[in-house]
Amino acid sequence: MEELPPTGGVPFAGKRTNLLKALAYGHPVPLTRQSTLAFRSSIVGLFTHLPPSSRLLKCPEAVWDDCTASLWVTNETDAWALWRRGFFGKGSYSRSEPSWWAREQARLTGSKVLTAEQVTAERRKERRVEKINKAKEKALAASGQPVLLESGPTVAAPIVEHTAGPSAEVLRREDLDYTRNNLEHLQLQREEAFFLLFALGSITLRHPELNENLSIIEAWDLFCRPPKPWDEGDLREPLRADNPFILSYVTYHHYRSLGWVCRSGTKFCVDWLLYRGADGSFTGGAGPVGTHAEFSVLVMPSYETTRPDMDSIEETSTSWRWLATVNRVTSGVKKTLVLAYVTIPNLTEDELRSPACLQRYTVREFVLRRFIPARMRD
Repeated sequence: MEELPPTGGVPFAGKRTNLLKALAYGHPVPLTRQSTLAFRSSIVGLFTHLPPSSRLLKCPEAVWDDCTASLWVTNETDAWALWRRGFFGKGSYSRSEPSWWAREQARLTGSKVLTAEQVTAERRKERRVEKINKAKEKALAASGQPVLLESGPTVAAPIVEHTAGPSAEVLRREDLDYTRNNLEHLQLQREEAFFLLFALGSITLRHPELNENLSIIEAWDLFCRPPKPWDEGDLREPLRADNPFILSYVTYHHYRSLGWVCRSGTKFCVDWLLYRGADGSFTGGAGPVGTHAEFSVLVMPSYETTRPDMDSIEETSTSWRWLATVNRVTSGVKKTLVLAYVTIPNLTEDELRSPACLQRYTVREFVLRRFIPARMRD
């Protein structure tokens, strides 16, 4: 059986790519199946909001960062364990997979193995050239001018003698001095970190100002606060049932429990993107490394009862023009828009201080498609 290094991405070239992807990314969540009973208890905990009994041999550690309102995993082994087992987090210097170190090593050694960012860049160059050529052909066809297939006169390029410069050995030595350590870390969103702590129990969270690990209640209280990098003392707004983090986490937990890989959808004007999750098969078509996102999810608050202090979000954030804009963007990237209506119960502030209140929230889904007459004549 193929063996994978403890860190580093899977090369995007060669005949064994799909097999390597399946071996590296075949685990849906960062859990170790120590026994059949432990595995069953982990599945039960996933759907009942109870922490499972099975654990990783070493729980990854994440540190809270106030400036970015995210959690950093600086240990390289822990970062790759979270990424390969469920696609949690993103590299701080990468688009998704933490591949900055692999790109630097390939640049220094002259390796031809491409990472995800390099493959995407090459594909975009090819698409750009193809679009330019198609535009030229259309312009010539519209003008009625024949397309000239004959090549012009050949012009000999001047020969420039090679000038001596720094040797490759000196350049690599300088680069190695700069990239001696991996400067990239894995960055977790609050929803991802709380799911790993609350639903799976497979991570430890630490606040830089505290000497102890954060408990579930402490992490809940920290994440429900509005992200503010400055110190405002003990002034805190009362916790509301339509807290943005609570609504976002309810949606995230809902789709993660159904087996989807949830990623941030800010790039496409939505809250979440849904990728097909790993099912244990050797197909390699799971998560961002194996397929494109199939659905775009918008979190829509739906109030259970009418309250005068909880009606601002729904009124100011949505409109038909806004919805048509988001739907057009989603259709342009070949995704299906899903409106996830989160029913907000009438809860007191004391009830909201514990994540047990999540059981009172429900999610309803509505699929919205953009009607295009040229493509939907049937």
